[in-house]
Amino acid sequence: KRMKFMKAYLIQLGMEIEPYS
Repeated sequence: KRMKFMKAYLIQLGMEIEPYS
């Protein structure tokens, strides 16, 4: 379950960072 949370967190970070790069 923790792995799923981490994956979702990383995906959210990527979505937020991508537009800025």
